[in-house]
Amino acid sequence: MQAVWIRNDLRLTDNTALIHALKIAEREHEPLLLFFYLDPLQLAPETRSHDYFFAALADFYASCQAKNLPLYLITGPLDQAFATLFDQFPTLKGIHYNVSHRGYGLKRDRKVADMLLDKGTIFKGYSDHHLHAAHEILTKDDTPYKVYTPYYNQWKLRTKRQPLSLDLAALQRHVIQDISGKTRDGEILFQTLCRQIQGDYADWLGEENAQARLRLFCVEKMHRYHLDKDFPSIDGTSRLSSYLSTGQLSIRDVFLQVSQAPDSQGKENFIKELAWRDFYQMVYAFHPQQKELEVMEKYQGIPWQSNDEWFAKWQAGQTGFPIVDAAMRQLQTEGWMHNRLRMIAASFLTKDLNIDWRLGEAYFAQQLIDYDSASNIGGWQWSASVGTDAVPYFRIFNPTLQSQKFDPSGAFIRQYVPELRDVPDYAIHEPYHFEQKLLEKEGIELKRLYPPQIVDHKHQRLQSIEKYKYYEKTP
Repeated sequence: MQAVWIRNDLRLTDNTALIHALKIAEREHEPLLLFFYLDPLQLAPETRSHDYFFAALADFYASCQAKNLPLYLITGPLDQAFATLFDQFPTLKGIHYNVSHRGYGLKRDRKVADMLLDKGTIFKGYSDHHLHAAHEILTKDDTPYKVYTPYYNQWKLRTKRQPLSLDLAALQRHVIQDISGKTRDGEILFQTLCRQIQGDYADWLGEENAQARLRLFCVEKMHRYHLDKDFPSIDGTSRLSSYLSTGQLSIRDVFLQVSQAPDSQGKENFIKELAWRDFYQMVYAFHPQQKELEVMEKYQGIPWQSNDEWFAKWQAGQTGFPIVDAAMRQLQTEGWMHNRLRMIAASFLTKDLNIDWRLGEAYFAQQLIDYDSASNIGGWQWSASVGTDAVPYFRIFNPTLQSQKFDPSGAFIRQYVPELRDVPDYAIHEPYHFEQKLLEKEGIELKRLYPPQIVDHKHQRLQSIEKYKYYEKTP
């Protein structure tokens, strides 16, 4: 018997481990088990990505059931869970899975590999989550790239693997159909978890929705991606991130459909974003400590200000900077934030408020439904100027100028900061600069509507630059 360990690859289409396991089952005339491990260590975090993942898992479970592809659920401490698996399926010869290249998943897989050595069971991992695995593109010295551009220059030259086709009828013939008499601890826990799902993600679940959104982007949006991607009031991005983070969509399928679209500047820019995704997972794989430590060693130990009041106002979208507040309120409302706004919000926290990037990263990890550790940590270290190929420390986003450039009409601000909906365009980006004029000309008493700016950007910018300068000079 062969088995496929389903993880954050909640799809049948181009699921590398699944398709390879099926080929072996066909060749050896063996049954095939699909199973999912409900890891107690991953059930505790009350985060939106956790909530969304179990909604996606519930959708995948139901979809498999509808196709006569039962998914067996196990739970308990790692060693006990796999002991139960072998007790229930003693003829199990091979377990196939898509590799986790970093963090807890990598450590867990190594433990399972050690456990299975004594049993003589094949434990076969496959590269699936990225176009190029972490160790696939290295410098001539076999070291990881530190700068994105030379990495991308090599990345774009490499052949991209084509999506694998699935023989659904063959899968249905080989998958074990009757698991009703097996231990049900996992299923009981799963049903409890399903009842605890809080969000309504109906339009954001499943392979069909993922494929539909991919097609929509390729046909209607991608040719303008380079023009629209930075404007949060325009629906100009792909919105594929939550499908990719949970594996409801194959990254190879994304690349194939994007590549087949007519050439355009938008297409080129989007492909570069796919390369950034691979770049950040490569960085995390070679710097597994980067969730706690800055990749740039000279900035390890750089001081940050402890100000709970400022941090709380940043979280709540009450900083007095409309574009920052709109961004943070979008995050609270939707569990998602536009990429341009992620950079603005991160720059504001780390350089205007001088608050530790780790606190911001942890808050995003709690709030984002599309949370991806490598991309999120990489993005925060980029904004804080402490990571690989980070923005120079003296490049500090001016939130007012960013607002004027990327939300010129104030449409996005008015959507998420409705107390400013009656503020005219001339004042929408920095209302307190026009406080007296708003009162006299518009009859708007601003202090009754909206908080004043919690810091002076010019002053904070200069302080931030001086801090980084000191560490730049330190040997």
